[in-house]
Amino acid sequence: MIKEEGKFKWIEEGEGRQSIILLHGLMGGIDNFGEMVDFISAEYKVYGLDLKLFEGSLLKVSVKSLSDYLYKFMKHLNIKSAVLIVDIRKRTPGNGRRPYPNRKLRAL
Repeated sequence: MIKEEGKFKWIEEGEGRQSIILLHGLMGGIDNFGEMVDFISAEYKVYGLDLKLFEGSLLKVSVKSLSDYLYKFMKHLNIKSAVLIVDIRKRTPGNGRRPYPNRKLRAL
């Protein structure tokens, strides 16, 4: 279910005790989470946060501003701790293939 309160827009599903927050990539949105939300929400409380990267000045988008936005979202919903899953897949418009298929991305 998509929810919207104040400056936040997110998907919220599941009833588990552990919270998981999904963050989309640069060209994504909350609609990109699709079946992953259905799968994960069977055991966890899942939030898919819309980062609203293109609302406002792109010059103000930074790791600091995104982390502040995430912190305020967690505070708004009284989420004390959460696992973050970040979409870092490389996409190119049109063909959907990675420009460097021999490169692997790994998040730690």
